[in-house]
Amino acid sequence: MRRDGKLLSPERRRRAVVVLQERFRASERQVCRVAGQHRSTQRHCDKVVDLEEAKLRNRLCGIAAEHIRWGRRMAYRLLRREA
Repeated sequence: MRRDGKLLSPERRRRAVVVLQERFRASERQVCRVAGQHRSTQRHCDKVVDLEEAKLRNRLCGIAAEHIRWGRRMAYRLLRREA
């Protein structure tokens, strides 16, 4: 079965590199070259986002969607009034 397409996100490429390493017992250098993943990117970890931070980000995205022409300062002012 052949799948056409790209591994777009770095996280998917990281996972692909790990799977290829385990499956073929190849070095990280070889597998990264095949997957098109830079080796320094392979060593980056996902950031763990705090629950409060995630709520704040979601609210800011909602404000940005409602008020497209507002900048960050106006969104900040609205958030301060809500709190």
